[in-house]
Amino acid sequence: MRRPSVEHITRLVATSAGLGVEELLGRRASRAFAWPRQRLYWAVRRARPDMTLSAIGRRLDRDHSTIHFGIEEVERRRADSAEERALCDDLVARLDVVPALDIPPLDRLERDLVQAAMAGRSILECAAFADVDPAAAQRRLRAMVAQLGVVAGCTAIFPMVRLELVAPVGSRAS
Repeated sequence: MRRPSVEHITRLVATSAGLGVEELLGRRASRAFAWPRQRLYWAVRRARPDMTLSAIGRRLDRDHSTIHFGIEEVERRRADSAEERALCDDLVARLDVVPALDIPPLDRLERDLVQAAMAGRSILECAAFADVDPAAAQRRLRAMVAQLGVVAGCTAIFPMVRLELVAPVGSRAS
């Protein structure tokens, strides 16, 4: 089994946190950005034991001490919080399930659709959340599923997505 790339792990963590890769790797220090970023350090270290903290830091444009501190913080939160344990366990499961997939970067619309789909929303709800036509939302989600080469339902990436048919605008749904 091929080890996932740092880029793959970064995209996976960004998607699961509802952030863009740029936001995840940025310098903002608020908890909404810092905690997912620390989870990224932890996930890279876990999935890539062949990489030193310095190597991880170079790939993520951070000092090795920042990487070390972030990993320790995630371990501390995992020990204290069932929610953090669940988030990290979900990341590990996704890395184990789809290690060889090269997930393309998501644009803002795709991120919104993914976030809604992962929350278990229907296509109509995803479309409303992403502020896009339902048929366009369905086409975009289906294209992402096809591009990833995963069977309908895409359970490894979008565990709750329901790709039901949407009647074209102006037609009557049966």
